[in-house]
Amino acid sequence: MSTQDLKLFDLLDGLEMTKSQYEWLARRFENMTAKEALLFRGAMQIEQPQATCDVMQIANQLEHYELLYGAGNDFALGNFVMEHIFYPSSQTREFLDPVKVGAAYRQKDGNTFCDGNFIRLSSPLDLSQNSDPAMLPDRGDYGIRVKLASRNNMEGIWVGFPDTSEYMDSSHPDELLLALDALDAETLTECIAVDVDCCLPQLRDM
Repeated sequence: MSTQDLKLFDLLDGLEMTKSQYEWLARRFENMTAKEALLFRGAMQIEQPQATCDVMQIANQLEHYELLYGAGNDFALGNFVMEHIFYPSSQTREFLDPVKVGAAYRQKDGNTFCDGNFIRLSSPLDLSQNSDPAMLPDRGDYGIRVKLASRNNMEGIWVGFPDTSEYMDSSHPDELLLALDALDAETLTECIAVDVDCCLPQLRDM
C-alpha cells in the first residue's frame, strides 16, 4: 500500500467497515489521482461522514468539489477570489482587505482549507443513493490514466486524461500540474511512465 493510500485510510480512523468495503476503498485509493486525493481529503473535512458507505459515496462524487490552488489562508484566498472569481475594478480593490474577503468567502457552507489549498463544495452531494456502494466504479471518471514516477517519488502518481478543468494555468491546475507537484518535479522530462490504464477496451498497446 502506497504512502498516499495509508494517509487516506488514516482519515477513516474509528469507522467500522466490512471486508468488501475495505477492499473497495483500497482499490479506489490506489487508483486516485493527485487531484482526486486532494479533493477527497477536503471533502472528508467538509462532510465529516459517520459511516463507511458515506465515505464511499464521497469518493465516487469528487466532481462536486472545486479546488482553489494555493489559497491556503484567508489572505491568499481573498487575493484568489479577487483575481479569479469576482474581478473587482482596480478602484474598488484599493478599499478591499484580502483577509476580510477571504474570511467572508471561507465562511460560506461547504468550504475548508486543505494542505495549503482551499476546497469548496460546488454542487450538492447525494449521500442517499440506494445502490450498493461496493458496486460503484473504483477508478474515477477518466478515459485514460497514466502513472508517472520521479526520482523524488518512486511510488508514482496516477494522472487522469483528459484534464477536466476549463483552466490550464498555475492558479487553476488540473491533473498534470497537480501530479508534478506530488512528484516534486517541474517538467515531464523529470518523470517516467510506469503504468497506463484505459477504460476503452478497443484501445490496445497503450
